[in-house]
Amino acid sequence: MSNKNLLEEMKLDLDKYLQEYLTEGFATYEFDLLAGRGPKIKVRTISVSGQMAVESSMKDTSKEDIPLYRMHKYQLEFLSHVLLKVGNKEFKSPEEVMNYITEKGLAFADKVSKVQSTFEQLFRTELSSDDIENFSQTPSTGTELQ
Repeated sequence: MSNKNLLEEMKLDLDKYLQEYLTEGFATYEFDLLAGRGPKIKVRTISVSGQMAVESSMKDTSKEDIPLYRMHKYQLEFLSHVLLKVGNKEFKSPEEVMNYITEKGLAFADKVSKVQSTFEQLFRTELSSDDIENFSQTPSTGTELQ
């Protein structure tokens, strides 16, 4: 399924996702790994603290590292903060997800990343850049507040 089709499918339940996002602070999405086959996968939108943890973990990489290594490290770190469930296996921590996902094939990580990224895109589209621009114009210093 293309990203565009996946996004359109997600939009069908947009109200449900937005309600969860507004009440819980994040939203979850469940999908079949292989359309109608394979285990159900459950992901969530990433939190600010999760994103910061991912970025912090990347400071251990250097420009001398192979670019694909950095990309895969970022992907795995990111997934460790958004993957909630695979089949009957529920994860309780990013470390538990990391231990699980590093033993899976790259196609598994790529598929979960693609779906989660599309889900994240849904919220970035709905929470318009105008809202972000208005927030960013809020004065940040005492003199600007006067």
